Amino acid sequence: MEDYGQMMGDIVKYGAMGLSLAMAQETGVVHVLCQADTPLTSLQVAQQAGLKERYVRELLGSLVAGRVVQLAPGTGGRDGQEARYLVPQHQRQALYKTSVKTRYLAVVARQFADVKEAFQVDGPRCVRMSAALFDMADYLGPLRIEPLLKIFFSTPGLRQMLETGIQVAEVGSGKAFMARKLAAMFPKSRFTVTDVVDGPLVTARQLAEAEGLTNITFSIVDSCNPPRDWNERFGWIFTINVIHDLPHPQKGLEGIYRALKPGGILSMMDVVTSGYLAEDVGQAETPYLYTVSTFLCIPESYQQADSEALGACWGEDRARKMIAAVGFKLLELNHPQELVFVSVTENLHVEALLQAVGEKRRPVSQFAMEDYGQMMGDIVKYGAMGLSLAMAQETGVVHVLCQADTPLTSLQVAQQAGLKERYVRELLGSLVAGRVVQLAPGTGGRDGREARYLVPQHHRQALYKAAVKTIYLNAAARQFADVKEIFHVDGPRCVRFSAAVFDMADYLGPLRMEPLLKIFFSTPGLRQKLETGIQVAEVGSGKAFMARKLAAMFPKSRFTVTDVVDGPLVTARQLAEAEGLTNITFSIVDACNPNDDWDERFDWMLAETVIHDLPHPQKALEGIYRALKPGGILSMVEAVTSGYLAEDVGQAETPYFYTVSTFLCIPESYQQADSEAVGACWGEDRARKTIAAVGFKLLELNQPQELGSAGVYTCQKPE
Repeated sequence: MEDYGQMMGDIVKYGAMGLSLAMAQETGVVHVLCQADTPLTSLQVAQQAGLKERYVRELLGSLVAGRVVQLAPGTGGRDGQEARYLVPQHQRQALYKTSVKTRYLAVVARQFADVKEAFQVDGPRCVRMSAALFDMADYLGPLRIEPLLKIFFSTPGLRQMLETGIQVAEVGSGKAFMARKLAAMFPKSRFTVTDVVDGPLVTARQLAEAEGLTNITFSIVDSCNPPRDWNERFGWIFTINVIHDLPHPQKGLEGIYRALKPGGILSMMDVVTSGYLAEDVGQAETPYLYTVSTFLCIPESYQQADSEALGACWGEDRARKMIAAVGFKLLELNHPQELVFVSVTENLHVEALLQAVGEKRRPVSQFAMEDYGQMMGDIVKYGAMGLSLAMAQETGVVHVLCQADTPLTSLQVAQQAGLKERYVRELLGSLVAGRVVQLAPGTGGRDGREARYLVPQHHRQALYKAAVKTIYLNAAARQFADVKEIFHVDGPRCVRFSAAVFDMADYLGPLRMEPLLKIFFSTPGLRQKLETGIQVAEVGSGKAFMARKLAAMFPKSRFTVTDVVDGPLVTARQLAEAEGLTNITFSIVDACNPNDDWDERFDWMLAETVIHDLPHPQKALEGIYRALKPGGILSMVEAVTSGYLAEDVGQAETPYFYTVSTFLCIPESYQQADSEAVGACWGEDRARKTIAAVGFKLLELNQPQELGSAGVYTCQKPE
């Protein structure tokens, strides 16, 4: 871990890219690029995938900036040649494999808000698996069929028994991709498909009927309490990533044991990790697995007050002991390279087989981007960790750890943050496995000493800075499903900013207060005018954190706060009243079409990360120009990028900006058929040209280090 700060930057960047890659996979963009014989324009990609070009272009911007997709030589630069996109043949397998795994990130994204509620002590206990998760499992299932069948049929005599005819059950089947495949292969065998919820079984039944399968039945069965007529009924039972998600895994295995005939086989595919957090640190897959477990497995299994909620990383030792305790004999542990996670083969009953699947653990690299395959692995790992870090920030876990004087247990962290311990423990597992948080020496290992967690003092600033930036990832995550819909040609045009976006802006606002005020007051004479009394307007204010701060500082000046939606203004008004501010008013105003009484009314106007989100940025700047008195000042805060995709490749911040723009900025600005939808990465050159075209004189562009890649354009209307 050569550079903790660099790693935290990678988590933010790849957290963003993980969401972008998940969107590219779900919308078919990855498929189109991997099938193309020649480089494609964004329009060609959009047409082949049935999507809107503007959304596809911004998404491709994220993938190009992060070096996932390449630009054809000589395109996308300052000479105006239209960008053309390609994935070289030798990179396609790695891209496809990674993009498939990011589908888990998409499901996590959809559940972020619900899982955050479940973390709270007074929140719901569990979040049951959603339809999106069953859809994802059914998508991934066929990709695993061949390697799984190879393992299943390596069990001596099993294939022959299936050909002769035996009773088979799949426990926790979802849409039963494997059982349906086997039922078609072995018509003399009878297959019983079970789950604890009806929705996926209804779909599975319909699919089986469409496939003409008559040797398969479907029923709701709780494997922890199977019906009596299951006793010694089956010759073979299999489960795929189910046991660790049960409230009581051993009870589930005991039910399966009773249901098997003597000599019956259990094939149990499950995740295999060490099960000891101290040994999971830095392993390639464990940060991803702990994250998926935090958002999906623990919320599903925590259905009862006494749920064990083992999580996906319960570990090989624990699985082996549980299998033996039930009475099974473990025949084999398989870990084929074709399967995605780590595989263990355990056996139950007189001879029953358990299989947990995946790659062997391998040493983590020192975050060097040595090759494309390594980078794609980092996108999955850090993409998951970005969501974990966002959850840790939003639930207060980061704050508790960064305030602690001594290492804390998961219970202590949970109590101080007002959260449930089991959720906090799994979340900390993700952060420790990814080296964001450390274990106190000698804890969390095989000797049974309880894990204690800490963030060294010299890491805290970098952690806090990265954690704050992941708030944008949370806002993007919450909109994933809605944004996916608007990508489609026949989908809605836009998705307006949600309450979560305004909450995020209000949270981040005070953190930028001091550097912004320093820049604002560097404009000659502005502070003195504010003290004497002038007219000020903030455009696109949200909850008006800056205007309220200024109104309190300069009681002789009058402040007008505007936005195009009422919700945040109502909150801003209430906050201003509570703060006793009498020199501030609030109104809905469209900056592109300001009121006539605004003409030459204001001495100073400010717009913080607003202009690029408007349907017509130049029209808005023209409205602001008219509203300013001669000599008036506009302070415009914007992301500062090159604006040329070929130059944005590999820049530290651009993959993050393009992702945020894909999920938030383009959906907000694309309100009208003729919207320009310039996006957050519209670029310094375009901003300067637009400012000049309106008539402003650009006095200065300030980019203090505290604002990262953002800057303040200070513009003046001529006298």
